[in-house]
Amino acid sequence: MIRTWMSGAVMALGVAQMASAQAPIEGALAANDPSLTAAPSIEPLGGTGKNRPAFPDYPLASMKAREEGSAIVDMCITTEGKTAFVQMVQSTGFPRLDETTLKWAKAIRWKPAQVGDRPVAVCGHLLRYEWKVAD
Repeated sequence: MIRTWMSGAVMALGVAQMASAQAPIEGALAANDPSLTAAPSIEPLGGTGKNRPAFPDYPLASMKAREEGSAIVDMCITTEGKTAFVQMVQSTGFPRLDETTLKWAKAIRWKPAQVGDRPVAVCGHLLRYEWKVAD
């Protein structure tokens, strides 16, 4: 199986970064706020390569059924680097893959966004995860 993830750079895929319809974190900045000096980044938690979290397990039933797709989630990240809010923006079209993506996104530990050297909460941070079964 092939697994890829992309954080924040979803804009390059033609999906504009956006603020959440409701800001679940009071005082949170929008992920595209020009005052940010550093965007949120994923802390190293395993996987391969620097700053890559352990990938979610491909649901066995989804793998057997060859379910594939790209999921995009919108999230808020606290000043402590925790995911405080997550919602599906683009579905894979397969509920098992979507549920697994949401569970994974909620568990990610982040290095918070910053203004200067001060951590700040942000909402509207987009994370893309591609599910693909290798041939």
